[in-house]
Amino acid sequence: QAAQAESAPVMCEYCIANPAPAVKTCLKCETSFCSLHLKSHLTKKTFSDHALIEPLADLTKRQCKDHKKILEFYCEQDEKCVCISCTVIGRHKSHTLLSLDQAAAKIKDQLKKKVANLYRVKKNCSTKQKGLKKSETEIKELTAELKRELSKEFSEWRKTLEEDEKYTLKLIDDEECRVLFNIRSCSESLAKQMEEMTLIDAETPMMQQMDNLSFIQGSKQLLSRFSPFEDDTPLLDFQTDQQ
Repeated sequence: QAAQAESAPVMCEYCIANPAPAVKTCLKCETSFCSLHLKSHLTKKTFSDHALIEPLADLTKRQCKDHKKILEFYCEQDEKCVCISCTVIGRHKSHTLLSLDQAAAKIKDQLKKKVANLYRVKKNCSTKQKGLKKSETEIKELTAELKRELSKEFSEWRKTLEEDEKYTLKLIDDEECRVLFNIRSCSESLAKQMEEMTLIDAETPMMQQMDNLSFIQGSKQLLSRFSPFEDDTPLLDFQTDQQ
């Protein structure tokens, strides 16, 4: 219902038979006029100081709550609109007063300056934001470049380590082959010596069964075959140290 009341057209209060829609409301007369009845306000000097506004059905919003009169002035100390009674008998009588036109112009000027300052601050913020975005881009580029350089260096280090690993493993393999070759050679030598000792051990009793002349004649050769085995340690040529 309140919405319907606000949307309903304001009617001229001077029309009697068929009220026409109001085109202006006079704050001083506290009356709304249609275009016909508004003519006197527009043409006569008597009404030249009357403030006209867009049609308004409820003038209570523009009235002083204390004195129920139209708000016509602006108190700078209290920063509020007041009526004529407030300036004479009210608590605003010793305050600096401005007409609504003057107050509106002054406030608009203040607002204009604040908006201008707001634009300046906004421009500074925009400039700083652009600088931050530029810094963000530069940091990302520097970080990416650093990652590329580090990846390249680590790749080279890995390559060098792999080459060193291969070289070292080859040295170990070569040393293993050399040592194993010596071990096998010594093992074969021991096997031959053992085979020779087995033969000597088998031939000695047979020689002793010969007649003395044959035994004496063959003993020299047999005894010479004992020479390599005079020591307890077999004759070996086993070296594990690389020459």
